[in-house]
Amino acid sequence: MFGLGKKKDITEKKLRQWQTSFKVEKIVAVLHTGSPLSRLRAIEVLSEINMGPVKRELLTCMNEQSKPIADKAAEALERMGCTPAERELIQAYRERQA
Repeated sequence: MFGLGKKKDITEKKLRQWQTSFKVEKIVAVLHTGSPLSRLRAIEVLSEINMGPVKRELLTCMNEQSKPIADKAAEALERMGCTPAERELIQAYRERQA
């Protein structure tokens, strides 16, 4: 799907094109299946789309084995503004990392 089977890097420019054309599902696909660099880029772009479904996708990334991706997702959620429940999940994540 989207040529991601080979973990191809997706450029920020491409992610931004998808963002402006409301193709959030493509960005989410990169978030979950892209190369590590592409996933970090996807988190940055998604952090600008402050919607419940996007925040849920970022919350799932805090369970990643990749600490840089999990950390970036937690930071993005904090920048987006959190509900009390989301803040508790971020706090629990931070405590697990300590």
